[in-house]
Amino acid sequence: MGVIRDEAGNTQLTAAAQNGDLDKIRELVAAGEDLEQRAAAGYSALGLAARCGHHDVLRFLIARGADVNTRRPNGSTPVMDAATHGQRESVVLLIEAGADLNLETSHGENAVTRAVRSRQANLALFLLDQGCPTGSWDGTVEDLRTWLEGEIHAGRSKD
Repeated sequence: MGVIRDEAGNTQLTAAAQNGDLDKIRELVAAGEDLEQRAAAGYSALGLAARCGHHDVLRFLIARGADVNTRRPNGSTPVMDAATHGQRESVVLLIEAGADLNLETSHGENAVTRAVRSRQANLALFLLDQGCPTGSWDGTVEDLRTWLEGEIHAGRSKD
């Protein structure tokens, strides 16, 4: 029997992760649901919890062994998706759990470039401090830091 999906393409597990329903996730995991099943868009439950900022769900899935470096079809990882959505606590939890900051999407983006593109300058600086490469940035790390600090000072950063 295949995985049952709702009209949006979510499985019960991915829908519960997206909605932050930890009780439902506990129930599904206890019943033997595969932690790595995907929503139609390629998101894992862990990826959805990370991008939506459901930190209790994220901690639970990490503790149960969900892959923190799982990739969507475009190569995006949960830490990249969390950075895109300004979810700093999710980023921190994923890094603590071993997220690889060197991974890139099929378009050459990484967590820093995702944070920069989404105008999350403070988060981009944090990622640089954690050793994340500059990705597609053409200048030096110091040039990027200077530019990000300018964005923050000018009030153009969302975070």
